[in-house]
Amino acid sequence: MEYLKEAKQKGEVKGVQSFYVVNAIAVTATKAAMDKLAAFPEVAKILLNETRQIITPISNDKTTSAANSSSVEWGVERVGAPQVWDMRIDGAGIVVASNDGTILL
Repeated sequence: MEYLKEAKQKGEVKGVQSFYVVNAIAVTATKAAMDKLAAFPEVAKILLNETRQIITPISNDKTTSAANSSSVEWGVERVGAPQVWDMRIDGAGIVVASNDGTILL
């Protein structure tokens, strides 16, 4: 962190953001600064920042097949899911949680 602070003052590093939960740091810097940073023994690895394209779900105007079926599980029926499905709300395209690139629905 001391090196990054000094490199920032020299203009070699543009941004530094620490993520204590995962013991990681996001750094925007020159290639030379990143090469020097990679040489520190406490640096396990350096990964390039990536943009990921998530596939957009296909919209369907029909309610889910479960809503049209008479074989809805008792627990699903008890929480009122079929009534929500009748309002054309089925949760499609909703991300409940995301962790380390894995999307949990």
